[in-house]
Amino acid sequence: MKYLLFILLAAIILLGMLTLRSEESESKNIVVGENLFIQAPLEPIFVEPQVLGTKKSERCPYYELIAQYEWNTDVACAVMKYESRFDPEAHFFSHRTKDNSYGLFQINLYGNLANERPSAEWLLVPENNIQYAYELWKKDGWRPWGVCRPPNQKVTCW
Repeated sequence: MKYLLFILLAAIILLGMLTLRSEESESKNIVVGENLFIQAPLEPIFVEPQVLGTKKSERCPYYELIAQYEWNTDVACAVMKYESRFDPEAHFFSHRTKDNSYGLFQINLYGNLANERPSAEWLLVPENNIQYAYELWKKDGWRPWGVCRPPNQKVTCW
């Protein structure tokens, strides 16, 4: 019986369900049975975790460039991450999906779009790609990026 009580109490303590407070001493004895007790600390010990990469510029290498424009920088960084993995020289081509996309935001130049949009070389420059992405965003919101649209939506873009 004492063994079961000990296991039950140990489980409660391990799950953090038992909190004891006392101003008289640094610890308190918890009596479980006639000859069995546990000494528990009174105040919890807080360990502050080391947080790495909490600055937006550490999570999004092009944050300073994106922040120059009046749009949601968190969404812009997320779209950029999914589209190019922050690779300014990213290029994706597929006849099946009608895609010939370049740069950080994967601006599509497939078919007639190549006549309406800047050159691939120009889009491979990060500042230019971000500027053009912003112009597209001002015109159509996040609709030009597939990561923002169902059924393949990977980013909440609103």
